[in-house]
Amino acid sequence: MAAYAKTKVIREYNKYDGVTRMMPYAKGVSAKMHVFDEKGNDTETDFAWMLKIVKDSGFKGFIGVEYEGAFLNTMMGGKGKYLTEYEGITATKRLLEKVGARLS
Repeated sequence: MAAYAKTKVIREYNKYDGVTRMMPYAKGVSAKMHVFDEKGNDTETDFAWMLKIVKDSGFKGFIGVEYEGAFLNTMMGGKGKYLTEYEGITATKRLLEKVGARLS
């Protein structure tokens, strides 16, 4: 196991506050996913809240799609509910479209 995988998170910075503070300077935005629940939502990030932050900032660019579950699946020895790369990318795109439609 890699050394970074053995580290313990003591305190995590509030990602919603961080994105809010960075959006005035953003040249690009990425939606990074790892695990989905049974409804197709991300288990780590409230995408409705996050995309509202992006939209309210006035950002007009594209949102890149990143799915790292397949990589994590390899690192975890196949233990976990990770999709294949194609399934994860497709599920991320669907989630962005679903949330985006609600915010329109």
